[in-house]
Amino acid sequence: MDKILERIRRETGVSGVILFDRIGERMFKLLPSSFDEQKTEKLEEQLRNCVKDADGNSSVKLRFSSGWLVIRATGEFAILVLAKDDLNYDLLNLAIKASFTTLEYSNGAQAGLNAGSEFDTASVYILRDALNLVARHLAASLGLFAAVDIFRRTKSELLPDFPILKHFAVDNNGGVTLIRGFEKHLDGSVVDAAATWCFRFKEMVNERTPVVGFNLKAVTSEYEKELASAGFYVSYKRVAAKAVRSS
Repeated sequence: MDKILERIRRETGVSGVILFDRIGERMFKLLPSSFDEQKTEKLEEQLRNCVKDADGNSSVKLRFSSGWLVIRATGEFAILVLAKDDLNYDLLNLAIKASFTTLEYSNGAQAGLNAGSEFDTASVYILRDALNLVARHLAASLGLFAAVDIFRRTKSELLPDFPILKHFAVDNNGGVTLIRGFEKHLDGSVVDAAATWCFRFKEMVNERTPVVGFNLKAVTSEYEKELASAGFYVSYKRVAAKAVRSS
């Protein structure tokens, strides 16, 4: 992240940069030494507010008496730039575009590393229970038969990308179970698989009957700490962001 901040900061006229990881909800910054904590927090709040309702790519460019404020956002990241009057906006755009490309590539590479990493066996049962909570919540207004059908179809649809899902089964009551002996096949890809399955199930249910105000953390609140630790919520946000970008 430091290299990305420094790269943008080197552009003519740029005096400060904030990078916001919208999925992980983290801020990285390289600001003038004159910026105190209060001023920095105000900028971070402005950045959050500006992009909170932006699902895909968005851009803001504001002119002030002392210079410019530029905000660019994708589904996963946002960049705020403070600049002086001599800002070269075209070169800045190129630097920001290159930075987003680097960030997305890094995320993809990290996902590949996670897929082959070891995974805490106990956590898979938490993921299974989370899937069951989501299934029950979304099936409430859909009916059992339709919910079972959609849950099974989404699993089959995702198998080419997430073969690890073959170790899960959906029973006739719409419940998710683990096939015996699954634990020895565990790796980190199960988190992305479960998050993607949840998202795809929600989307397909929404095609039948509108899903309003779905909050994954609220639905799975009894396991929130464990799921957050496993990276489940971050993975779900990333899946949702990618879906918005490709639509």
